[in-house]
Amino acid sequence: MLQHLFPIDRELQRASGALLETSLDALEDDGPLARWDHFSRDGAVVLLGATNGNVIGLTQRYFTDIKYPSIKLLPDVMGYADIVSQSLIVYDSRESCKRKTKAAARLSNPCRNHRFRIVKYRPEQELKPDQVQAQTFEDHDITLLYFSKEAKIVSERETMGIQHPVQLVENHIRDASHWYGFEFTLVSKVAFHDMKAKIAAESWGEDLILSAATMAMGPMINQLTARPPLPPDVREHIQEKVKELASKKVASVGVEMIDRLEGATTLAEDHQIEHLFTFYPTDVRTKARLSESSLTAEGCLSLRLSIIEGATVCPLGIIAPEVGEQANALASYLAKTIASAEITLANFSGDHGKQLAIVLIPDEQINLNYEILRHGLVKLDIGDVRALKAFPELIEASQAALEAGTGFARDWKNDPEYVAQVQQATTF
Repeated sequence: MLQHLFPIDRELQRASGALLETSLDALEDDGPLARWDHFSRDGAVVLLGATNGNVIGLTQRYFTDIKYPSIKLLPDVMGYADIVSQSLIVYDSRESCKRKTKAAARLSNPCRNHRFRIVKYRPEQELKPDQVQAQTFEDHDITLLYFSKEAKIVSERETMGIQHPVQLVENHIRDASHWYGFEFTLVSKVAFHDMKAKIAAESWGEDLILSAATMAMGPMINQLTARPPLPPDVREHIQEKVKELASKKVASVGVEMIDRLEGATTLAEDHQIEHLFTFYPTDVRTKARLSESSLTAEGCLSLRLSIIEGATVCPLGIIAPEVGEQANALASYLAKTIASAEITLANFSGDHGKQLAIVLIPDEQINLNYEILRHGLVKLDIGDVRALKAFPELIEASQAALEAGTGFARDWKNDPEYVAQVQQATTF
């Protein structure tokens, strides 16, 4: 009846029988941590036909390469992921494999799958049953997969019956990526949405950098008249960095924040934003660098402000890492990302004389507080309410780490008390 009401194309019917669900499993080496991070993406492959005895499947590159369209899409890293291997798990039914084992055993379609190690397309090499060769096409989100005829989970399925599948796909890419003298890169919706989500995540970090810079400019808008003004060279440095970092969209955040600081608002009373009058940096230091021993015994940052002057600061809104594996992981991350970078500190006074700071690397547009939370290297300091009210992006970073299970957040996500505390912080 449905087919009469909604005619289904014959080719689409054939494709449904030739479609297999997949999961990409990528393994990252965390080096000295001796921990292995797994990244996964669910996808599918359509079996087009056979060539030279191999079964040819068509899929999106996004489903077979965790580094596509950019390594920066991974929530765990900032372009430094060391992906040591990638595998494609092919299912008869992915849903049956997600059910509990006992329940699946009672069904007529129990979990059946096969893991293939993804290797680069090399036609001169003989395919092994546990390998799949992946042929990519420049930056297009298209991949042809070459399966051995010995891989039963694939060879037992029907295909689309296309006589020359490779040539057909190559022709399609050529025809679809060159129109009227213009060239296009073919990107799937799912990859495009992931890229947009990454842009949104990075904008949080930009907002955080800008908010720290704008707050440091407080004396220039007559909000810190009772405090000593910042040195002229520091003010100029902050101004320059704001101009460099602020696109029109991000600049609007700065304007809005200045309006808040000055107390100006045109919003309705029930939509007014809480003013941040009580939480300003005491000073801003530029051109600091990480010391050779990046962490102190208390888990704070050890910095060099000049040849003869050093400083110890603790990242604002963050609980110091535990001695051992967690501290070693943070030290390794710092050495990998900011060992030689120029650091700007927006310093705040903490309890018992502790120096707290928003740690910025302006040239790389990195807010270190945000990033180490997002990578699951440290926990959010739920008790620092003033900091979390001023910088809610820190809460967002912690939530992102828990959702993705990155770093140590893979374990913390199973701690209901910490998860509840992070969720509660969103109400501050």
